[in-house]
Amino acid sequence: MPFRLLFLLTLALFLGACAVATPPPPPLPTETPAAGGTETAPPPTAPTPTPSVAEPERTLYTVRRGEIVNELALEGRVVQVQQGQSFTEEGVLKAIFVQVGDMVTQGQLLAELDTRDLNAQLSQARAVYEQDRIALERARANAQTQVRQAQVNVDAARSELARARRGARPDEISRARATVRQAEADLANVRNEASQVKNQALREMETAVERLTFVQERFAETQIEFEKNPNETTRNAFLQAREDLRVAEDEVRRARIAYDTSLSNEVALVTRAEAVVAATQADVDRLLAGPDPFDVAQAEQAVARAQIDLEAARQQAQADPELAKQIARSQAEVTRLEQQIESRRLIATMAGQVVALEAEPGIAVRAASPVIMLANNDRREILVEEPVGLDPLGTTTRLLPGQVVAVEFVRYPGQVFPGVVTRVPGRLPTSDAFLSSEYAISYEAPGLELSVGDLAEVTIVLGRVANALWLPPEAVIVTRDRSFVNKVDGDTEQRLEIVTGIVTPNQVEILRGLVEGDVVAGEVLPR
Repeated sequence: MPFRLLFLLTLALFLGACAVATPPPPPLPTETPAAGGTETAPPPTAPTPTPSVAEPERTLYTVRRGEIVNELALEGRVVQVQQGQSFTEEGVLKAIFVQVGDMVTQGQLLAELDTRDLNAQLSQARAVYEQDRIALERARANAQTQVRQAQVNVDAARSELARARRGARPDEISRARATVRQAEADLANVRNEASQVKNQALREMETAVERLTFVQERFAETQIEFEKNPNETTRNAFLQAREDLRVAEDEVRRARIAYDTSLSNEVALVTRAEAVVAATQADVDRLLAGPDPFDVAQAEQAVARAQIDLEAARQQAQADPELAKQIARSQAEVTRLEQQIESRRLIATMAGQVVALEAEPGIAVRAASPVIMLANNDRREILVEEPVGLDPLGTTTRLLPGQVVAVEFVRYPGQVFPGVVTRVPGRLPTSDAFLSSEYAISYEAPGLELSVGDLAEVTIVLGRVANALWLPPEAVIVTRDRSFVNKVDGDTEQRLEIVTGIVTPNQVEILRGLVEGDVVAGEVLPR
């Protein structure tokens, strides 16, 4: 019936030689929810095409408002969780410690790269760090010693200041007077002893002089006798007298020296003892006079100087900035090399079974390139092979790690379980303008019996916009990265550039350029 009506209308319009466009169909009715419910918009449907009389191959479309949901349905299969174990940096593989079929635990050492170059650098770096550490500790120890000595000086200066301000105590005065009495007694003893020594020396000198006088007379007599009667007897007597004279003269000289020495010692000892008496008496007088303002001022200055020295010592006790920077640099170098050596050790990131070895010792491996493949039969995931083509507006579909998906297993139709995209390998462009990628999806399906190889349908919501303006994709003309429509206004038609948003197989979101109710015409299709 609609086809017959369309044929009659077309024939009539051709006979009238005028083109009249059929008005767009009325909007679809909206479901009214029951009391207390929420309003549910009907599923989006393409506007009813209105054929043009003049160009029967063209279709008119009306801009509508509604919810746009961009969903992607993919097919996948249940597999064991597999992870490629790779180094974080490149190098020459030194050893592999597992074989295909071995069971490994999480944290187990699987392989390692050659670290001979790094080991030598690490030994040198540790030696430098140890030298810097010893230098820093020695500097700190010396500085602390200076601080302690400066603190002792401050305490001593403060004690002296307190004593100067306090004045003498009775016991101090008593001790000072006792010291004076002792000094006076010592002076008396010195005088007596020095006088005795001097007098003894004087007596010895007088005795020596008397003997010298006697010897001189004896020498004169023997000389005269020898001159009168020169013979052997007189000659021997003369020689003996002359020798006795020499000895007597020596004794007189020694006695004179001893006397002079004792006299000088007496003066010095007595003078010294008198000075001690005077000093001790001055101490008593000072104690009796009370605090001396001059002494107090000097003590205060001494305290101030000691405090300045203490502050300077404390400032010097702080770590030398250059030395601290040097030890920080050497420690950082040790840490860097240790981390680099550790990064050349391949540690299992999960427990499982070795299913493949992708390298062998002696060859160079690249960073992030799998060396060992592990599979865990106790853990499952879904692998999705997705051929993603370009949509009508030239955009591509992208999934991101952590994106939430819905999973429905073929063995359990109607049961939907939550899932998360856990791995998105790199996309590689091909010659036919398609992108190929494999996604890994974890899921939660407690109580469900699943086997490796079970099929599943994965649905991903790529975007959702409520109350959006939209047109079907065939109403939008895409030229490179720009979008256009043929807007119909009465009998006129205008090509208008628009801005689009979300694109689905059935809907294109209109962000700017059109309003609700606008009519656009599709492109002329070839006859």
